[in-house]
Amino acid sequence: MGDAYVNSGQYVKAIESYLKAIKFKHDFHEAYYNMGVAYANLGQYENAIKSCQNAIDIKSDYHEAYNNMGVSYANLGQKGQALQCYLKSQALGGDAYNLACWYAVEGQKTEALRWLRQALDKQQISLTHLAQDADWDGLREDAEFKALVANY
Repeated sequence: MGDAYVNSGQYVKAIESYLKAIKFKHDFHEAYYNMGVAYANLGQYENAIKSCQNAIDIKSDYHEAYNNMGVSYANLGQKGQALQCYLKSQALGGDAYNLACWYAVEGQKTEALRWLRQALDKQQISLTHLAQDADWDGLREDAEFKALVANY
């Protein structure tokens, strides 16, 4: 289906594939979610949000959709909505990493490190990715950040 297109960076073809799938199965929440991922990769964040909301309307505890919706809101500069999505995703069992990043970017060190610790404990993120993620540039020289990372 469209997953192969997403994995190969063919996002427009992926969206077309997911739209066809949804025509046959209107409650296919994974198709809506994956279509949201494809839209986000194209920079079409409003469409990504709508697709993720459709997935959530079908499956209200779909933490991946809340997380992806949070990323799209963040990319649109809608910080409050992004935070609410990340918190909801995490409360439903989703990864803590994007929540940690949100707090890091906002300069809220205590919360950022709290959620980063959880993400590292659960192996939700690699140290390689963390080292390359610009969201942490403001904390890289912080002693608490360095000590936390040194434990992993």
